[in-house]
Amino acid sequence: MRPILTIALLLIATSALAGFFGTPTGGWGVDAPPPRLHGPSLP
Repeated sequence: MRPILTIALLLIATSALAGFFGTPTGGWGVDAPPPRLHGPSLP
């Protein structure tokens, strides 16, 4: 693979991990809703 593509994939993976585990509740906790993947479900 091209080095630029591998670096981009690593950045995306690390940012995704930071988004999942960097939340105050530690990710998929029961105190907070999961990350919004499809937008807000309630108005």
